[in-house]
Amino acid sequence: MAAIESLGIGSDLLTSELVENIINADKAAGELRLNTQQEIIDAKISAYGEVQSKLYDFSEAIVALADSRNVGATKADSSDESILTATATSSAPAGTYSVEVQRTAKSHSLVSQSYSSVTEAVGKGTLTFTLGTTTYSGGNYDGFTANSEAGTATITIGDGNNSLLGMRDAINDADFGVKATIVNDGSGYVLQLTSEETGEDYSMEIVAKDENGALATTGLAAFAYNKNQDTPGTNLTETQQGTDALISVNGLSITRSSNEITEVIDGVTLSLKGEDVGTNVSITVGADISSISDKVQDMVEAYNGFQALYKDLTKFNADPSTGSL
Repeated sequence: MAAIESLGIGSDLLTSELVENIINADKAAGELRLNTQQEIIDAKISAYGEVQSKLYDFSEAIVALADSRNVGATKADSSDESILTATATSSAPAGTYSVEVQRTAKSHSLVSQSYSSVTEAVGKGTLTFTLGTTTYSGGNYDGFTANSEAGTATITIGDGNNSLLGMRDAINDADFGVKATIVNDGSGYVLQLTSEETGEDYSMEIVAKDENGALATTGLAAFAYNKNQDTPGTNLTETQQGTDALISVNGLSITRSSNEITEVIDGVTLSLKGEDVGTNVSITVGADISSISDKVQDMVEAYNGFQALYKDLTKFNADPSTGSL
């Protein structure tokens, strides 16, 4: 550029400033063309992504509509969903059924005596839990039969967990079907033990032993709940018996250990929510028209969405004679 400047203004030749202006103008025009092309490419990529999305929605709607489960789909309606609800599969025959929920299935629940704090020492030794069936006589604990499918678990209580907190965590960490929680009952802290499974076959028996392996008479004896004939220990308080559900379907009495009841009405699952002796709930099973109707509506909306996007992207503006892209 210095060689051009040496020619001087009087030579009528280009100065460096003018040359730079010309170069910059040409460069700017090139950059503008590149930026415009980039914007067009970006717009096309964005449009392609939108088209893909709409086509995917449309294809998913078609797949859902073509699902064989929608053909002959059925539904079950309950006349009182506060007592029970019902769901049906396509195999459920149409009909109306009368269901009385006389008793819901419940978990066995026990609570300990009250302690002044959650860190108060509770004793050392072991607690052996067995799940099974508790029998009663005149409403009182009479005996226990182990459930061979549930098994047993032994929890060791020592220096590291000799408190309500430690015992709670040890029981929950063992994960054997009993849930332990600490509750403030207003006068202190109690340990509440609840079987995780409902039904009479999942009641708890608890045998407490001291550090020497003998049946505990102090300390952990407060957590014993068994009917050992030599040294019975029922020092926990039973707040809820483990019970099976009892329902009547069209006059037929049926018991189940769970509140989710199947294989009573073909293709129908009954979910018990509450019990009300003497109240008959009507379960009506019939064709599920709304299900297929919703699928058709979803497909129509997906197609219309794609069609609107297609028209927008392919429209032609007559005045400037340009397309949408």
